[in-house]
Amino acid sequence: MSSASGGSFVAVMVAVALAPGPDVLVTMRSAMTWGSRAGLRTVGGILAASLLQGVAVAVGLGAALVRMHAAFTVLRWVGACYLVFLGLTALVAARRGPSGSDPAPERERRSRPGAAFRVGFLSNATNPKVFAFMLAFLPQFVSPDASVVSWLVHAWALPVIGSLWLAFVVLLVHRARAVLLRRTVRRVLDGISGTVLVGLGLRLAVQAG
Repeated sequence: MSSASGGSFVAVMVAVALAPGPDVLVTMRSAMTWGSRAGLRTVGGILAASLLQGVAVAVGLGAALVRMHAAFTVLRWVGACYLVFLGLTALVAARRGPSGSDPAPERERRSRPGAAFRVGFLSNATNPKVFAFMLAFLPQFVSPDASVVSWLVHAWALPVIGSLWLAFVVLLVHRARAVLLRRTVRRVLDGISGTVLVGLGLRLAVQAG
């Protein structure tokens, strides 16, 4: 790959990573609800799922899954249902509002380390668009007869860049957390994120149908 095409590849990866989507919303909500450590665990879950998807694409499993229409449709429905579930959870939290007797540090102590990681992992692992994007985009920069290592390097570029951006999002939330945890602000943000997540889930469901 030439330096010019390499620059184009990185530029597209950065643009895709910065685009708002479920990963950003899930990470923000984890950091806002449970603190920066939980936010980073969510980023870790997203990264782990993305790296596994990159491996699947590199060894040809991603293409096989896309060709298996029934399996790909099932994955779409699972992803849609999970996004709707996360969205409804946020909407319920927006309706109830944070409890005044439940300060942030106490929520952080009660949060399970695995829960934040699991939310990130599942939200990304059940998103079939990752496979579709990689399979449509990577062949423009990687030849079909390239080594598995070359495919892996390109497939893992997006997760690495995306994780750095999400870690920065966690830092921003941490810096602004005193404001974000105000009752009115928190309910508005939960309502917005919940609505967007439900919308994304329903759109994925329509595409699955």
